[in-house]
Amino acid sequence: MKTVWPVAQDIKDIATAMGSALPSRITDTVINQCIDGAVRNIIQHTKRTWIPVNEKRYFDGSGTGEMEVDDFISLTTVNIIGIQSTVTAPLDNVSPVVRANFPNTRIQIYKGSIPFYNNQWITIFPIGRSNIEIDARWGYAESIPDDLWLCAAYQAVAMGLNFSTYNADGFLIKWTEADVTEVRNRYDPFKHLGGMPGMSYRDIIKLYKRPSSYLIRKQQRIMV
Repeated sequence: MKTVWPVAQDIKDIATAMGSALPSRITDTVINQCIDGAVRNIIQHTKRTWIPVNEKRYFDGSGTGEMEVDDFISLTTVNIIGIQSTVTAPLDNVSPVVRANFPNTRIQIYKGSIPFYNNQWITIFPIGRSNIEIDARWGYAESIPDDLWLCAAYQAVAMGLNFSTYNADGFLIKWTEADVTEVRNRYDPFKHLGGMPGMSYRDIIKLYKRPSSYLIRKQQRIMV
């Protein structure tokens, strides 16, 4: 189980195992920059939290008994914001909508823990803007999936190795032999990661990418 992203030594070990040790001028500082770039790329493409964090987040109430939220591992409290004169109204009977082999992304309410609205139990998440406060442990899982961890590691290795062969514009450094001069095609990091075990880099990123339907629904709520 990987609970942190690769570190400099991981990148060195993988490069050595590939038979392509990193040049000595590629320092740990440079390697860490490569790792940071690889991780940012994964987060940007997947739109998910991979290192768990405990905090409060706010969501628009769905007006139904279920609502979609960010990936979470466990719930601490769920509150309705701005009910009557109460700052928050706690909901005790909220639980995850569990699906095997999928992260938790939805919550459901069976029956509210306190009677409101003419002594009627709360059975829906009231419609509103940022009116549902959720304190939870957010993240896809407690550990980073092994294949995704390898994606970050392999990309950082590719970036480190190609510092010595590619220029700042992404082209192979010009070389000349006799009267022939050549400049290779633009560097594509995905191309160099195509030989990953089992699936390609692109396939793994797509596997963990958050469905676009969530982002569309979120944008629709903003526009209303």
